[in-house]
Amino acid sequence: MSEEIDARLFDKLHTAGYARFTRVEQNVYLAVTLDAELSSGGFAQFFAGSSGNCAVRTAAALKDMGDARMIDLYARALAVFPGGSPSEDLAERGAQIDALPNREGAWRGLDDEYYRGDAADAHVSRYIRANLRGFDLPPR
Repeated sequence: MSEEIDARLFDKLHTAGYARFTRVEQNVYLAVTLDAELSSGGFAQFFAGSSGNCAVRTAAALKDMGDARMIDLYARALAVFPGGSPSEDLAERGAQIDALPNREGAWRGLDDEYYRGDAADAHVSRYIRANLRGFDLPPR
């Protein structure tokens, strides 16, 4: 089910745009994007790329979704930034990352913790099933 919803979300993103997502759709999109970035390059990849532009919105999405493990892990990842708040601007966030005293290993322990934990997909699937009425996706 999650893969079908993911595909429909990406269709809607490209045809209508993120602003047309419902709150439930936003939550799923942000959680899936975070999981994809973490799986392929860790928190450094997430924050250094354009996905990190939604860092604050991702924190809110994780809270809405209620995954306690990811809420805690993500809060600790955010805490690496001054004031716990990465810039939503890619260039400014890049400068924040460059200024970190241990930028090469800033999130290494958190990445390891993420990889050892339960798959995020299971939690996202439960959230989708519990919130099916919150989707307004185009038919395929």
